[in-house]
Amino acid sequence: MIPFVLPGVAVDPPGATAFSLIVFMLIPLIICLGIRTRYESFAKKAVPAADAITNLSIVAIFLIFGIAFLTRLGDFFSQFTGTGGIVVAVIFILGAWAIGYFTGGPPLQETQTVLGFGTGFRNISAALLVVTTNFTEPAIILMVLAITIFGVIIIGIMVGADYRRHLREETNG
Repeated sequence: MIPFVLPGVAVDPPGATAFSLIVFMLIPLIICLGIRTRYESFAKKAVPAADAITNLSIVAIFLIFGIAFLTRLGDFFSQFTGTGGIVVAVIFILGAWAIGYFTGGPPLQETQTVLGFGTGFRNISAALLVVTTNFTEPAIILMVLAITIFGVIIIGIMVGADYRRHLREETNG
């Protein structure tokens, strides 16, 4: 998506991107799944700490990149809005949601909703990994962060609407 939105930007060969994803995401995932399978009680005790570390990491990423590129935010936002970045972000998020929703099983089942929301707001970590290992241009990293912010807003609104729909169904039915 980035080369489409930011003309003149090229992505490294797919092999380099795949290597980064394998080393930094797939291998740790396999290790953790192995720990969960072999040492289930330890894994259950470690979940709260892992959740806290994950949440703090997300906050740290936003703060670090926000502070580091604060001087260039004006340039970034003019570039982001001037290239149609907002439109691409919305289409990307809604498209990902639709893919998850419509491949989530038979109509009117909860799996559709869960998969729709999960797919619509997924793989931000992978996107940040790919972007930070392939690019040094701050505008590109901020583009991914901006899409993340749009994702939080759009999916948050959709989750709220779905929750209100469920409440109405429970009180009426």
